[in-house]
Amino acid sequence: MLVSHPVTADAALFDGLLASWQLSLRAANKSPRTVENYAEGVVRLAQWLRAHGHTDDVTQLTAEQVRGWMVDLKASPGRRGNPTADTTVRGRYVAVKLFLSWCIAEGELVAHPMVNI
Repeated sequence: MLVSHPVTADAALFDGLLASWQLSLRAANKSPRTVENYAEGVVRLAQWLRAHGHTDDVTQLTAEQVRGWMVDLKASPGRRGNPTADTTVRGRYVAVKLFLSWCIAEGELVAHPMVNI
């Protein structure tokens, strides 16, 4: 029996690569919460890119853009109105780094834009 898994509303982000990555994570038996948390980091990056006039095309992503996103993420208010916790920033960073590494493994990206971050 096939089980349908919902795809986030932002599945078209990064030209559909987010949805493919989520499928890959589920195929690797990652927990639903892990898939959700990882996707959240990628969604947040894509939203930041669009809000700052950039495209969410992985082949156009630069280290400078990722650094800008991380600085803004750290300064943005968290759940309690305080700056976002370091652990949250780190979690988002790891999620995006894993996503981009997967893009390389899938042949969607040649060089990792976060290699020096």
